[in-house]
Amino acid sequence: MSEAVVMTNLNQRSVKDLIDLVLEGAKEKQRKFVESFEVTINCNLGKDEALRGSCLVPNKLDKNLKVAVFLADDNVAKKDAVLSAGADRVGLQDLISEIKSGKVEYDLYFAQPSLISQLKEIAQSLGAKGKMPNAKVGTLTDNIESVIGDMKSKAVFFRSGKTGLVQARIGTVGMSSDQILENLTFFVKHIFGQNKNPSSNKNYIKSIYIKSSMGKVHKIENLSELVG
Repeated sequence: MSEAVVMTNLNQRSVKDLIDLVLEGAKEKQRKFVESFEVTINCNLGKDEALRGSCLVPNKLDKNLKVAVFLADDNVAKKDAVLSAGADRVGLQDLISEIKSGKVEYDLYFAQPSLISQLKEIAQSLGAKGKMPNAKVGTLTDNIESVIGDMKSKAVFFRSGKTGLVQARIGTVGMSSDQILENLTFFVKHIFGQNKNPSSNKNYIKSIYIKSSMGKVHKIENLSELVG
């Protein structure tokens, strides 16, 4: 953890109590923006193992992401479908030209697998920001119109660092503690399910910390509440 202060809970407070502490701390100092509710999971990964992907949590994250879709100009039916599903922008060469000029203005970029070869010239630009359409993340798919709505409002994206830390935004401090608990539980179980070596289940998740964007860190002592 990079934060200087880690609140260790000697009395083994429940996860719900710790969530309430984070929310109460956020209320004490009113910000000009709505703080995110964040989780860091310390995973026991193998030397060459890495995690990357997304999952759809039960409750909306209180912030819709801006979405662009790469689509052939003559695919009118598909264009209408993805716009109706919630896409903010649809295009191909115009989007590619923008990105080549340095404008990466959307949170998510979707594409069909058949178009991936046409995106090679912008792969580095998007990849550097973690925005290149990717099947593991769910943004490289033929069924864009089926997933785009939930991906905009419920998708939690994650990627492990070299030390095995997985950091993610699972909500905002404007949500209820029950909603955050549901999202947190779902996300932790999703990460737990990424373990490729079931014999190491007991030690796969070494520790979990929660905080708001600008708040103190709280360590969850009783991991069994989340992973069973």
